[in-house]
Amino acid sequence: MGFIVQQKALQAAEGLQPLLPVIRKRDKDLFDQVRRAMNSVVLNIAEAEGNDAGTARARFASACG
Repeated sequence: MGFIVQQKALQAAEGLQPLLPVIRKRDKDLFDQVRRAMNSVVLNIAEAEGNDAGTARARFASACG
């Protein structure tokens, strides 16, 4: 069982999926930025799990950034 915050981040990413084609049509740079940010948040949260407290804090800070 993962972190609740990880589950919420995945749900948010899934919620953005239907909007990505619309954003891509109107602004490809914004589409790329949203897609990369979404992936970064999810990956940083996942990386925090299993790390020592200091590294985990840094990953959560990156995810919030």
